[in-house]
Parts: sequence; C-alpha cells; structure tokens
Amino acid sequence: NEDGSSANHDTNAMLHHTVLANLDDQDATCASWPERFFASGNERTDFVIPQGYGYRVQSGDRWGSLTHLMNMGHEMQRLAIDVEFYFVRAPAEIESVRPMWLDIDNCRDSEYMIPAGKSDTHWDFEVTPELEGGIVAIGGHVHNDGIRIELTNETRGESICNSVAGYGTISAYMGNIESMTGCVGEPVATIRAGDVLRLHSVYDSLGEQHDVMGIMLGYVAPGLGP
Repeated sequence: NEDGSSANHDTNAMLHHTVLANLDDQDATCASWPERFFASGNERTDFVIPQGYGYRVQSGDRWGSLTHLMNMGHEMQRLAIDVEFYFVRAPAEIESVRPMWLDIDNCRDSEYMIPAGKSDTHWDFEVTPELEGGIVAIGGHVHNDGIRIELTNETRGESICNSVAGYGTISAYMGNIESMTGCVGEPVATIRAGDVLRLHSVYDSLGEQHDVMGIMLGYVAPGLGP
C-alpha cells in the first residue's frame, strides 16, 4: 500500500504476477523473447540461489517488468511492487547461472484451461546445449486450486523438483494460495542436451477455469554439468 503496509486479499488487493526480464539477452526456452530471470505471484515465496552462484548483470543491460495487480474493492488503491536487489562485483568464485523458464503455455500468455475436478497437464521441453549443467534452484507457480507443479526428466526417469502449493496458515491470504515450495542444491539435478523435461501442473478445481498458470523457473550452472 501507499503507506508502506502490506497489501493482500485482506485489503482487497492481489499480485497476480510480476516478471522481470533482461531485454538485452535471449530467453533460453523461448528464443523470440527477452530473458525471463525472475517471477513471483501473490504467494511471494522466498527463494534464494545458493551461495557462490549469481545472475550476471552486464553494464548497460536493460530490464523490463510485466506486472498484473488486481484491486478487488470498490475504492481506488495506490499500490507498489517493492523489490530488493543485492549486487556484488563478480569475483572468480561466483559462478554465473542461466535462467530456465518452463511454462505449460510457453511463448504465449502463460494461461491455459483446466476442467472441473483433478487434472495433470503436461508440457515437454528438450534441453538445448546452452542449458546443459546443474540446476541449483527451481520453484513453481500455480493459481488457486493448484496442488503442485513437478518437473521430471523423462529421459532418465527422474523427478527433479515437486513444488507444492500451501493454503490456510496466513490470515492475510484468506484461504487463497500463500506459498510454493522450491528445491535448492548443488545441484538439485543435472541435465544433458537432448534430455526431455516434463512439467506436470496438477489442479483440483470445483469448475472449469480458462486462465490458470503452470510455471517453473530454474537456474542452471554450466559448471555443474554431467
């Protein structure tokens, strides 16, 4: 809120999503898009890349933001996104990571349709040579009625990360989605060029919905490759 307090469902506000992209780099999974390197929804889950790794920022890089804020009340509200950035001059011991955006509706508007009841929607991505390495951090984003989103390596028959939605413990969220678990490690998993990665976006909805999301954002360190 304008006065510095936290806006949420209990104040008739919701952060549908916010995405940061580097306009001077090409996205690893959608070549026609700028590099998507950060995202969050109203769950605002804390997510930290392990110490010793970082997202490299070049002098002159231009960043863009795509943000969707919802006012669910009848009065105008002034709302702001508060983001803290931590920069270090990259010493030799900091290894650069490459963002890997995985999306049920990749390269489009990130929204898709689910039926009433339980559903598990899939999307496959074949790892390219530039993404070969070790995943050091990865987490997911779903909407209300989302149960979890999992990334599997179909080529190796492995589960890489199962990101689970949390509900009902923080009053400000009023029963809406309030957290997503993530996976952090050195590495969480290694991926090779040619491996087929599969998203499993799992919902249990009372009715058909046409605008849900199923996204995972991971960070790959090439130096941890197989």
